[in-house]
Amino acid sequence: IEAALRLRPQDPDIRCNYSMVLVHRGLLDAALALCDELLATQPDLHEARLNRALAALKLGRFAEGWPDYEARKRAHGNTVSGDFGFPEWRGEPLAGKSILVYGEQGLGDQIMFASCLPDLLQRAGRCAVECPPQLEKLFRRSFPEATVGAGDPTRRDSGWIRRLGAMDYQVAIGSLPLHFRSDRSRFPPHAGYLHADSQRRAYWRQRLDALGAGHKIGISWRGGAASTRGGLRSIALEEWLPLLSLPACHFVSLQYGDNDGESGAFAHEHGVHIHHWRHAIDDYDETAALVSALDLVISVQTAIAHLSGALGKLAWVLVPTVAEWRYLQSGDAMPWYPAVRLLRQGQSGNWQPVIERAGSDLARLTPADSC
Repeated sequence: IEAALRLRPQDPDIRCNYSMVLVHRGLLDAALALCDELLATQPDLHEARLNRALAALKLGRFAEGWPDYEARKRAHGNTVSGDFGFPEWRGEPLAGKSILVYGEQGLGDQIMFASCLPDLLQRAGRCAVECPPQLEKLFRRSFPEATVGAGDPTRRDSGWIRRLGAMDYQVAIGSLPLHFRSDRSRFPPHAGYLHADSQRRAYWRQRLDALGAGHKIGISWRGGAASTRGGLRSIALEEWLPLLSLPACHFVSLQYGDNDGESGAFAHEHGVHIHHWRHAIDDYDETAALVSALDLVISVQTAIAHLSGALGKLAWVLVPTVAEWRYLQSGDAMPWYPAVRLLRQGQSGNWQPVIERAGSDLARLTPADSC
């Protein structure tokens, strides 16, 4: 992109792409200035507006960021468009009205944005929520006032939505913060807005207790994909060794995907066993029950971090020098989740100090500290 910019320094598309480079480098003021300049002459440059949103949101400037974040619906990305034929909700009064909240983006984002559903439910006369199949049982239990159904990401099958009949409004779940999270003070404190199955939680607590004395800690070491900077977000198991070798701790894999070979080779080489119950990872409602039963979760930036925070579970999230916008530019707290603490990487590519800090903090953790 920099080479293209040297060849064609005034090309708006190249400059727009470069604004994302600035965001990825953490140069947010420069990114904002460039986006402002681009949008002054091309207000319909949706990618520039979205890049400006991500920079502002990362700085905690929510009142500025959320209106621009609406540009995601017209920009190229992982947002799934939804138009069910109902008027788009733009903040109108909802007393006695019905509204459909439709899903978009990945599991972590939908879990995060679902923190706004209690606000909406307090206002709407009737609310229906579409979500991925993995979240259906969890959302139904957590939001009993709403009608919850699973959605097809391709939007080919929305039969249950048609059976709802006419709705007064529809809104994307990622648009709820525009109306309910305009500044830091409007992020409510909570002990968890998602609720795991209590019987399954008790089952997993019993399984964990059977491992013996010591902390029961869930870990997730890999997150994202190539398109979402997965390499920068993930930490190889080898680098976790100082943490996983701590005595009086039992570590449980919360890592999605087929990791038996990886964890098996790690155990063979280092003599460190990571407990893994595959069926608890394949079923997301079961994952929620397992997470709820743990003493602590330590994770990279991935959906497990959001699930833990939404359940009110104590979690430490290991974030790279330039984190995703959801984790803000600085600080050790996330406004979305009071129970989540951020451990930030000081130097790109160097996770050792972060792992050492987590190990030191873990050695001082008492049973009263866990949720």
